[in-house]
Amino acid sequence: MNKNAICLGLIGLLAAAAAAEEKQTVSQSEKEFTGGEIIVTADRIKPVETAATTRELTAEDLERLGAGNVTEALRTMPGIYTRVGNDGVERVDIRGFRTRHVILLLNGVPLNSTFDGQFDAALIPVENISKIKVSYGNQSVLYGNGGLGGVINVITKRGEPGTHGSAEAQVGEGDRYIARGTLSQSSEKVDVFVGASHAQQDHYNLSDDFEPTAQEDGGERENSDYKRNNVLASATLHLEDDWAIGIVANYMQGDYGKPHSVYPQDTFASRTKYLRVDDYEGCSGQITLNRNKEDELSVRSALFFNTLHEEENNYDNATYSTISRQRSYTQDSDTTVCGGNLQLGRKVWKGAHATVGGMLRCEKYEEERVEFTNNSGAFDATSLDRQLLNGSVAAELEQAVGADWILIGGVSGNWQENDDGDSDTAPSWMLGTTYDLFDATVLHASYARQIRFPSIKQLYETDGGNVELKKEASDNYEAGITQMLGERNKLDVTGFVRDVDDFIEKDTTGVNRNFEKYFIYGVETALDSQLTDSLTGYASYTYMKTENISTDYPLQYRPEHVVQLGAEWTVFKHLLLFGKVRYVADQYYYSRTAPVQQAELNDYVLLDLRATVVLKDMVDLYVGVDNVLDENYEQSYGVPREGRMFYAGIKAAF
Repeated sequence: MNKNAICLGLIGLLAAAAAAEEKQTVSQSEKEFTGGEIIVTADRIKPVETAATTRELTAEDLERLGAGNVTEALRTMPGIYTRVGNDGVERVDIRGFRTRHVILLLNGVPLNSTFDGQFDAALIPVENISKIKVSYGNQSVLYGNGGLGGVINVITKRGEPGTHGSAEAQVGEGDRYIARGTLSQSSEKVDVFVGASHAQQDHYNLSDDFEPTAQEDGGERENSDYKRNNVLASATLHLEDDWAIGIVANYMQGDYGKPHSVYPQDTFASRTKYLRVDDYEGCSGQITLNRNKEDELSVRSALFFNTLHEEENNYDNATYSTISRQRSYTQDSDTTVCGGNLQLGRKVWKGAHATVGGMLRCEKYEEERVEFTNNSGAFDATSLDRQLLNGSVAAELEQAVGADWILIGGVSGNWQENDDGDSDTAPSWMLGTTYDLFDATVLHASYARQIRFPSIKQLYETDGGNVELKKEASDNYEAGITQMLGERNKLDVTGFVRDVDDFIEKDTTGVNRNFEKYFIYGVETALDSQLTDSLTGYASYTYMKTENISTDYPLQYRPEHVVQLGAEWTVFKHLLLFGKVRYVADQYYYSRTAPVQQAELNDYVLLDLRATVVLKDMVDLYVGVDNVLDENYEQSYGVPREGRMFYAGIKAAF
């Protein structure tokens, strides 16, 4: 029996448990899955997460924002830039670091690809999510190595007393259809949650201002369809003395197209490819044993796995029907991550809390590829089968100095070993402090040394692999202030610096190599405000400068200015209006061949609006428009994004 069948069977058992659970009459708000937090603590807020930038979005925030998946939610957060490139997947960058430098976790289970370290956060729908927690690069050493840019931990929901559920249906332009549902139950000892969704889209529409090219005639964007199916189930058994056993299983399946460049190949554009992921199927799961006990030993232990199978095809032309000409190929790949972690935490003396932990994960990638070498049917069949072993051990101490000052320090040892027996080691560390200057004013500062070992793709890829690559390292500095402005307004201002050594990227010949040094610095300003009882809003501005020290050029596709505004207005008791706007400016890109030439993308403004009518019996009707101004914009050269898109839906809860 394969892992996907095991995962589906486990989901079925958990769903049956939910149906059999005795109905409770006591209600409470939904909380996150007990084993979702990766850092053990008996306190609700860990000091290390106040000394370094950590931001959260709750289930209520996701609903207010109208986000359909994790990527859509992350777009609204300061310092995060989501971008679609030639691979057709919306990537998530944090403070100038690429997606491969960001660790994505689902309840602590790593979801990054073992091949290139990237991920598609759009595959995680919102109906299962209780909270998204984002750490911005100065995170605790207990997260392990790899997160130069930061860590995104998606924490799922748990059951609430009684029988509760939700159902939602949405339709939109481009033949978009979405259906979501949840069911949860809880008793004193057991809670169970099950969520499922289906989302599909035939295409997205380009802006009316898009000028047709030989590769794209406008209107319906070619090869921009997708289908996504997702099922998640979790259960927690609460034992004596604050012990809890948790189990989570997640299954996903679907397919999607990768829209090709709209420009012919030139010095800036890559060769036109007609790519599709004609099927993907994956599952993940974990078992946790936790104990959160004030003034006593706290424990977090977990065993986890994550698998994903993909069938990718590079077709001959835009008909997406034949694979027989030069450079076309068919490829099957499997990525697998499995491992475990253990953390022990305890108050060791007055005002001090210590945590020690270890993490071990095995990353395996298998690929079978058939690529045609000419137009007469000749082909090469190649395979790749590699694995890496990553591990870390860490210790962290938090010390309160009086009532207003907290110091945090942590150190870890990290290593990577490949299947040839070669290994590399490196330490990392984090120092931080938070100080309550006044009742309404909190200062924080931190420094972290983060490291990341090369991925399987960077080491062993047929065309660009380089086994001589060294690990990347970044010295991350930040300092900031949180100021309450009255009781209902909060202002955060944070300055950051990223000093990166041996950054890995491809050179103009297509080979991965370590660049000498990258330098990134900037300021994030974020304001959350409740202006009146019926009007709430947020505003943020991120200023970021980047530089490749070896060339003195700004780094590619890292915007210098990002401004975001959003507001929700309760017009009447049953009518909610929500709008958000995003302005992005000063993005540079470069030629793919020497000599290097620089160009700049157009600045753009995106405005989204939504209206919700709240009916009786927990039923909501909503309509919305994304990109109201029908902006014609690109986030990568030759990859135009969606124009104006309308949608409508209904949601019911019980």
